[in-house]
Amino acid sequence: MKRAAKWVHGTYSGYQKCRLSPDGACAACRRAAADHMAEWRRNRPRHFAYEDAKQKARTRALRRLAKLHPVDMRNLYDEELATVADPFVHIPGRGGAA
Repeated sequence: MKRAAKWVHGTYSGYQKCRLSPDGACAACRRAAADHMAEWRRNRPRHFAYEDAKQKARTRALRRLAKLHPVDMRNLYDEELATVADPFVHIPGRGGAA
């Protein structure tokens, strides 16, 4: 029978296990995860440049679409906004101030 490998705090693999604990990941594991992701980003600059370019293209396309169809865009926005809960509105039975 194969035994599960032990994990070590302060490593990225340790973070993957430690974050599941009720208190969340410890400081050493959070630091290891942050270092791991920073290195990952440093080693993949073209990936992030491409993702950034795609996001900018999407934003430009939405602006052009809004200029071409302002009423439709406003209606779509209002529909989507209606699905977002307002954090400043009290919902009875959900706690908070009455």
